Amino acid sequence: MNTGSVSVRYARALLAFAKKQNAEDDVYKEVNMLLTHLKTVSELINVLNSPIISTEKKEEVIRTASGIHISETFSRFIRLVLLQKRETLFSIICLLYIDLYRKEKKIVHVTLTLAKPADTDIQDRITRMVEDKVADKVEFVLEIKPELIGGFILDSNGYQLDASVASQLNSIKSQWIDDNNLVEINEIK
Repeated sequence: MNTGSVSVRYARALLAFAKKQNAEDDVYKEVNMLLTHLKTVSELINVLNSPIISTEKKEEVIRTASGIHISETFSRFIRLVLLQKRETLFSIICLLYIDLYRKEKKIVHVTLTLAKPADTDIQDRITRMVEDKVADKVEFVLEIKPELIGGFILDSNGYQLDASVASQLNSIKSQWIDDNNLVEINEIK
């Protein structure tokens, strides 16, 4: 069976069940937290993939990774997924739920990457600017990457606006190399 279609069905069922329980916002937060842990804690994936670890232990680990106090709605969903032996699909189900939730709530997810932390006034101005353009609610994720040197990168739904100093310097460097018919020699390690 196609794991993609199975994951979509589970994500849709979770959203429908959460809406019926008026818990879709809580489940959204819990799913986000679980997904964050699934991405950053490799041992969590190992636990889910292990045939040796009991379903009860897996449930305990997933509940812990989803937050301190999780909703009954998400708790019941976790049990369902585990009973159906679909725990290896949790990452995909979480991603799909997040996507479905954002479409339902008309939320545009935007990642703003800066070279250094910015004050809230700048973030608010960027938020208003994006909201004016898309006429939807904007959910920001702020990342700090000093290697940008300055400026910012705005990323949303596969579109990227790169106004970083590092990108502009690389562009100038490439143009200079092309204009002068030079071959860039990489440092030999």
